Amino acid sequence: MNPYENNYAKRRGFPFAVLAGFLAFVALGLGGASIYLYTEKEAAKDIVDARAGEATDLARAQQLAKDQREFDNYVAQTTRTFESSSDFGSVKFEYPREWSVYNDKNGGRDSKTTYEAYFSPGVISPVTDRRLFAHALELRIFESTAKAIEDKYEGFVKGGFVKIEDYVLVNEYTARESETGIRGQKFTGNILRPYGNETAYGTMVQFVVRDKVLQLYSMQPAHSEVFNKMILKTLRWTR
Repeated sequence: MNPYENNYAKRRGFPFAVLAGFLAFVALGLGGASIYLYTEKEAAKDIVDARAGEATDLARAQQLAKDQREFDNYVAQTTRTFESSSDFGSVKFEYPREWSVYNDKNGGRDSKTTYEAYFSPGVISPVTDRRLFAHALELRIFESTAKAIEDKYEGFVKGGFVKIEDYVLVNEYTARESETGIRGQKFTGNILRPYGNETAYGTMVQFVVRDKVLQLYSMQPAHSEVFNKMILKTLRWTR
């Protein structure tokens, strides 16, 4: 080949090589810039998400505080406070204002029963026959142990007639006394009547402190919401 032509070809190809190199450099720069911008975008997004999370937490806390104020106001306007004698351990809770209450401080018919109370809307039905769950709420405090009561229900549990669950009473009152709440048991199904061997379907919650047992019976479906959302939400028992 003619040396002149060869040099010409080299000189002619040189600008294209330079241009290709320049374009590759620009491409790398743009790629690096894109990665940088993406990283900055993700960092900014994380900051925005964190602030949004903080705002959500604050809004949630404010809403909870508002709900609590509304609940407290509702309780104050629509309920009364029940408080048993301190001789049996101080039991306190809120109950509907239109309910009546009957206190039996003589301990009922069972020598081990130290205290009973009955609650119902309007007039309390006769409590001379305590075999009947005729009230919206029944309360008993008596001498026994959790094991003794579980033994009494053993056959019902095995037969599938009643379910016993661990129950932890946690509300704003118990939280002041214990971070873990007050531990007890919840019985659901065929509940034994306090006297005799008859049963009725409902719910019974019990708590044991030393030699005393506190039992709360909710046996009428019409009042189960009051039991769960008002009475248990405000219940406290000091022994």
